[in-house]
Parts: sequence; structure tokens; C-alpha cells
Amino acid sequence: MQHVMLFGEGRKGEVYEIEDGRREIRYIPDETFPLGEISFTVNQYISDNGEMYLIGYHGKEPLVQDVEGAIQRFKPIPI
Repeated sequence: MQHVMLFGEGRKGEVYEIEDGRREIRYIPDETFPLGEISFTVNQYISDNGEMYLIGYHGKEPLVQDVEGAIQRFKPIPI
């Protein structure tokens, strides 16, 4: 399992665990409306500290300062 920081749809870098090698996360926020599935794209991010992390985002890619702040706040495990 790997740590991924999620951004978008109300998430600001919170850490979740995913299976190794996944490049997409699908999520249904409202089980009563299963067609409302949300997809997060998973990419690698190299931090200012030289470590590589996984980020997942819905919509636009997060800003560098948002990712760096989330690394400090949530302390994900680098890949």
C-alpha cells in the first residue's frame, strides 16, 4: 500500500492508502446516487525536500504551495 494525498472535491491533501501502481481513484460520495462517481487522477510529485510523493486530484492539478503545505501537515510516506 502507498500513501496518496488527495486534492479537490473538498480535500486539501488528506492522506489515503491505495494499492501500489494505481493511477486513478474512483469514489461515490453519495451511495443513493451511484452515477455521481468522482475520479481522482494519481501522479507522482517531487517535493522541495527531494522526496517523491503521490498526489491525486480531481479537476486541475493542485498548486505547488498547496502540495508542500499538505506534506508538512499530513506527513505522507514518500514512495
